[in-house]
Amino acid sequence: MTIAACYLSREGVVLGADSTSTFEFGAPDQKKNHYFNYSQKLFEIGEKSTLGIVVWGLGAASANVSYRTMTARLADTFATRPVASVLEVANRWIEMLWPEYQASFANQIRRAQELIWKDQTRTPEENAEFGKLEDFIAGFCIGGYWPDDKRTPYAYEMIFDPRTARPTPTEIPLYRASFWGVPQMMERLTRGIDRNLLMDIFMSNNWKGSAEDLLKILAPYNLQTPNLPIREAIDFVHASIYSTVKGLKFSRLDQVCGGPIEIAVITADRRFRWVRHKHMDAAIQEQEGDVWRKIEEP
Repeated sequence: MTIAACYLSREGVVLGADSTSTFEFGAPDQKKNHYFNYSQKLFEIGEKSTLGIVVWGLGAASANVSYRTMTARLADTFATRPVASVLEVANRWIEMLWPEYQASFANQIRRAQELIWKDQTRTPEENAEFGKLEDFIAGFCIGGYWPDDKRTPYAYEMIFDPRTARPTPTEIPLYRASFWGVPQMMERLTRGIDRNLLMDIFMSNNWKGSAEDLLKILAPYNLQTPNLPIREAIDFVHASIYSTVKGLKFSRLDQVCGGPIEIAVITADRRFRWVRHKHMDAAIQEQEGDVWRKIEEP
């Protein structure tokens, strides 16, 4: 799992993510999770680029190609097949990755279509199975600007889901933070409630009002984050990811977010820049640092 974030302003785009990846192993009835805390979920698209991509959900949307490799391949296409906007880059990403995703998760896609066709005749077990297909979602946000497009910052969300058709890019609105993976902590903090709890209340037999009535009650508890200058946006993205990591740490929930926080910024006057980025020896440093501390203890 992941906590990924994006904040878009007229100054630029801030992207961020944690570093924990979850691996499931064991027999079907005895599955356990193993966590690695030094994965990379945020990438520059190319070198000296004006674009970045953050990923969440599946650790790989293809059985054959990593996100790192696919991102590099995407950048390689620009020389022979030029693009003119960030939207075109997002569509190019879908064009390249969707066939890989379809091939790698053909069984899940086929089963999803079977369950969709059954619709209202699904059994409770089949409804649970349909919901479990959420585990095969891969999400992406591409943000930045294209130099020939007046250096205007944009960001687009793309969701690969076995239960839906080929994804299309959804534009991220200005001056509103977007969170993915484990967004509940920040939704509760900034909006007073998270989407799952909101839906549970609305679907409950104890709620007799409309969706609009419920949203009206919640409106005063929305923090309504103001239009942030770019450095404050960087602080906000970092604080959001950090709060989620710590919130999970001190909960009884699985520790699906953690590790070093990575943040990048692309401003209209500059290219992709790392704000926080772990070195390739980050995991080694942690281990050796622990050893040296133990040696130095009296």
